[in-house]
Amino acid sequence: MDIKKFYEEINVTLTTTLSSMVCLPEYKDLSSTFDIATHLIPPEIHTQHIDARNAYKQFSRTLLLHLQQNKTISPTMAPRAALILQENMLEECGFKVLFKIIKELSPQLGGEFRDLQEYVKTLKINDGEPVLEYYLRAVKMSQEINIQGDKTGQNNRLIHRFIALLFAVPAFTECMRQLMKAITSFFRAPDNHTLEFQDSLQAIYSTYIKDNCAPTFITAKAKYLPPRPQVALVKGLEIHMNNEIQDKHNKDIYEDDQLHTPIIAAARPTIPPSHHKPQYTPSRCKVCGKSQKEVHEML
Repeated sequence: MDIKKFYEEINVTLTTTLSSMVCLPEYKDLSSTFDIATHLIPPEIHTQHIDARNAYKQFSRTLLLHLQQNKTISPTMAPRAALILQENMLEECGFKVLFKIIKELSPQLGGEFRDLQEYVKTLKINDGEPVLEYYLRAVKMSQEINIQGDKTGQNNRLIHRFIALLFAVPAFTECMRQLMKAITSFFRAPDNHTLEFQDSLQAIYSTYIKDNCAPTFITAKAKYLPPRPQVALVKGLEIHMNNEIQDKHNKDIYEDDQLHTPIIAAARPTIPPSHHKPQYTPSRCKVCGKSQKEVHEML
């Protein structure tokens, strides 16, 4: 279950309903000692204390009904959150139920511990999936690592795994070759866990994948298309080729005109065309000088 997204959706709904700029703090700003009632209800000496308390109870009941709906927290999709909800079914305050779920599923708030090293290993490529989905899944994992305040370099390990998995796909090998060399060299440093790799996931996707003619889907049959030259270069090449063709054409016309001048034409021997048949010359008598056909006509 994406606990951060779940919390922010409820926060946006409350902010819109109350027509307020801020209702609940952002997920990253939550602390283990945060108390929702103190945050929303002003002190008793405040003039709007009673109205705020009544509104808090009303929204609390509405939120509780929303959380208890089967479609809100699915036992199959989020079994741990569903179990926490069942354990607090007798709780009448929806805000308290919400923050019990948030705190118990958030390691940075003292909840369940997540082994980030094993978590990074869960990043895999599904054959045939779009590159964008694979990238967004890695970004989401990076955000969760940063939220937990990791100091062991797991975000660098995530970037390394992101690059290595793509490098193993033939269509992406050339795109990732330079990055693979860079991150391999980076991890040779003994204190790499205290450093930050030069390229973030966002920079890798935009520079080495999106702008580098990489395939849009990750498949074994995909092919890498090398970057094409810029449009200006293509147009310049076309103009250059057209000029060469035009110069050759003009040269041929000039040479043809020179061959047809009177002087060159008179000096050039006349060769009968090969497709003309040779003329028939009849044999004649050596005495009378007549051909066989002429002798038959006289008789």
